[in-house]
Amino acid sequence: MTSAITFSLLGPVRAWRDGVELPLGDARQRTVLAVLLLREGARTSTSELAEAIGDQFQVPAYVHRLRRTLSGGPVQLVWFGGGYALHVPSESVDARRLTTHLARADGAGAEAAAAELEAAVALRRGVPLEGVTGTFAAEQRERLDEMCRTAATRLPAVLLESGRYEEAIAGLRALVAERPLHEPGHALLLTALHRAGRRAEALAHYRTVRYTLATQLGVEPAPELRKLNRMILDVDYPTVSAVQRGLPPT
Repeated sequence: MTSAITFSLLGPVRAWRDGVELPLGDARQRTVLAVLLLREGARTSTSELAEAIGDQFQVPAYVHRLRRTLSGGPVQLVWFGGGYALHVPSESVDARRLTTHLARADGAGAEAAAAELEAAVALRRGVPLEGVTGTFAAEQRERLDEMCRTAATRLPAVLLESGRYEEAIAGLRALVAERPLHEPGHALLLTALHRAGRRAEALAHYRTVRYTLATQLGVEPAPELRKLNRMILDVDYPTVSAVQRGLPPT
């Protein structure tokens, strides 16, 4: 019977076999593993791995230890052409599953998209590639973090479209707490609150947003956000798609 192995890159670098966490060694050894996983089976030269860990002599030792730790099951860590490649099932790596969930959400119906985005949001375990060093890792950390943010931003909009207002409100409150100057998130929260029958809260939230923008940036809310506030005052509001189209990114 083939054992199941899973890898986490959307937080500290970790791995499990059949639910039991594997000992991956120190930060530099985890960096080697992360780089190999992010290459998705492509060859990574010894010099690239050496640059990632800041030590040109320890790469073979780290690879040997990882090969021993990961041996068994559908994992192959191979040497060819002056470098190494790590072959693992695509679904075993959370970062690859994140990409899959986001792709499946595109063009799907509201309920199906919500399920995919909920699965994507649940994958995050902290700062992607926490503790991993090197320029390549820094670039990948930024990419993975943006993908996580995309899932967290899209999910409340889909929930709102599905009429799941309270769930949308909870997600949007978390989103704007993390990104207090992100006006599209505030616009969706205003809409969700109003559609949930919480008009007074929506108007109060707009006043909070206006104060935050004035004190931190010295600006008024975007025209579209001001228009949305007036619509709520007049007991009228736009559709989700109108909100998404109307507000520029911040």
